[in-house]
This record gives sequence, structure tokens and C-alpha cells, in this order.
Amino acid sequence: MRDRASERACLALAVVGGAVVGLVDLVATEVWPAFLGMLLFGVGLGFLRPRLVCVWAAIIGFSVPLAHLLAGVVGFRPPYVVVPNRWATLLALIPAVVATLLGVAANWVASRFSSLRGSATHELE
Repeated sequence: MRDRASERACLALAVVGGAVVGLVDLVATEVWPAFLGMLLFGVGLGFLRPRLVCVWAAIIGFSVPLAHLLAGVVGFRPPYVVVPNRWATLLALIPAVVATLLGVAANWVASRFSSLRGSATHELE
């Protein structure tokens, strides 16, 4: 039951994080703020729930193309032109996947160190 609640909390965090990343990408003149947002949310979610890495990467990665699509529907123009067209925003999937995989790797390393530390403390007792 508790695991399910934490998954829902992570899902809510992913949706909010994706919305933030998408909005930041629409208003920023550089890509770095959106990239850092992807890195922050991707690594965090990949670390917290590594089994759902594909879900986190999809939510965060598709936030940029979805934000540009919705901006075009409502008539909002970002401060820059996406070259060559809006399909180029799908490239945001690459840093989202890499960020979530970095989170999974960090989780793996942390779990290995905690198991090593646990075995070392048992030997000392």
C-alpha cells in the first residue's frame, strides 16, 4: 500500500516537473534552463523509482514537444524559432532518457554501497 502511494507521489512529481520543464523551455531564450530541469527531475525520479524509468523519461521528455504543441494551439510564440520545425523538439527525449538512466545508475551505486557497508559492519561485530 505504501509503495503504491509513493508511486503516485512520484507520478505527480513527474507531471509537475514535466510541466515546469515545458514552460521553462517556452519562455527561456536558451535551452540550458530546460535541460537543467530535465536533469534535476530525471535523475531524481530515476533514483527514487528505477523500475519506472521509461515512464519518467517519457513524461519529462515529451513535456517540451507537448508544450510547443499547446503553445501553437493557443497562439503563444516562444522567444525563438525552433529549427527546422517543431519536430526538432522531440530531441528533448535524449537528455530526458540520459537523465533518468543516470538516476537509475546512482540508485544502483547507492544500493551496492549500502550492501557493502552493511556487510562490513556485520564483520566488525
